[in-house]
Amino acid sequence: PTFLPSRELQVIMKQSLIQLFEMEPNSEVVVYGISMKYAHINPISMLRLLAEAMIPSYCLSYLIFVLCAWKIRQKLRTYGSVTLSTKTEAMQRRFFVTLVFQNVLPLAVMSLPLSLLSTAMIGGMELDQLAVILAFFYFVLPIVQ
Repeated sequence: PTFLPSRELQVIMKQSLIQLFEMEPNSEVVVYGISMKYAHINPISMLRLLAEAMIPSYCLSYLIFVLCAWKIRQKLRTYGSVTLSTKTEAMQRRFFVTLVFQNVLPLAVMSLPLSLLSTAMIGGMELDQLAVILAFFYFVLPIVQ
């Protein structure tokens, strides 16, 4: 989806920006964005973006993680008939736990802001200070930096 608003929404957004920043009424302003409040005049809404892009990708990410963790665990159990030293078993267990945390942590860090954003959008809340928190969560991820 594109973030270019419809003509009607562009007019509303331009008027809001001009009023907010106390600009001249005939100032040239270019706006991009999608909305929940004006979904009836803009064919692209945040809920549609959330339902079609964000939620399925997160579900797929978690599904892939669970499948990979299960396959790794299965493979480690197939070597159970081989006699391993206590230290090797402990090392394999720690390695498995480390892999789990390495995969879960980025998903969890990304899921928290997505959950907050989704709740705010569906509940019709203002994102004033919440936007700063959301930006912080995205900043701490190495993939974003």
